[in-house]
Amino acid sequence: MSATISTEPTWSVARRLLDLLAAGQIDAVGELYAPDALVDANVPYWRFQLQGPEAIKEVLHEGYGMPLRVASSCVIDRGEWQIAEWEVHFEAHGEERLFREIHLLRLEGGRIAEQVVYCTGHWDAEIIRRQAAEAPMVRRSGHDAATG
Repeated sequence: MSATISTEPTWSVARRLLDLLAAGQIDAVGELYAPDALVDANVPYWRFQLQGPEAIKEVLHEGYGMPLRVASSCVIDRGEWQIAEWEVHFEAHGEERLFREIHLLRLEGGRIAEQVVYCTGHWDAEIIRRQAAEAPMVRRSGHDAATG
């Protein structure tokens, strides 16, 4: 079975997750999770786990509560497993910031049973500037497609 790579806003659980997070609809995100869902989040210098939609939503409100602009995203749908990658820009303290994430989702009955997240952490304006100057990208993500 080959993977389906989607850069258009088609419906899948992973695409729906990104769309809801980008729109700030955190409470609606809870409906995507199974009652005993587990999130294993890996952020710079830290790792934590959450279980159940209420605990997950509480942390999502903290991490995605600001207006977001999706610069690029990609969803790979393999049925039981879905992978979502995105680059997100936002403003904090009067400057542009960004983060990049990969979400690995394992589905059961059409809902997220397990999610592993890898995040770059928030890059401030200085890091964004240094990245552009010192390590320019030959190409951005091969899946660049604005979704919001």
